[in-house]
Parts: sequence; C-alpha cells; structure tokens
Amino acid sequence: MPSDREQNTKLVEFDLALAMTGLNLTEAELERMREGYAGLQLMISRMPRDLAMEAEPAIIATPPGARSTR
Repeated sequence: MPSDREQNTKLVEFDLALAMTGLNLTEAELERMREGYAGLQLMISRMPRDLAMEAEPAIIATPPGARSTR
C-alpha cells in the first residue's frame, strides 16, 4: 500500500496534469476525479509485481510467410 506521502504526491501530480488540460470543471467534478484516481492507484498497488504473463513471450501476430505453431 502506498504511504500517505506517496499518495499525496501522486494526487498533486494528478492535479497538475488535470490543470494542464484546460478543462473547466466544478469542485464536485474535481473531487470525483481525484477519488477515482486514488481508487485506481489503490487497485494498481494491489496487483502482484510478478505476473505470470511477464515470463511469457508476447506473440501478437505471426510474421508474413511464417507458420503458426497453434
């Protein structure tokens, strides 16, 4: 879990990025976006660092002329 200081730093960075968009948002909209961002950060922090898929090669497409192994 991120510490309070890390969380505050990320929220400040989020506020700066949001300010650069130039969107005119109400205080309620800003608060809702901050809550959503904080929730997203919490979910990301709970993901395991050693996902099994990291060990698997990423095969997106078979190169032209190559045969599929499936």
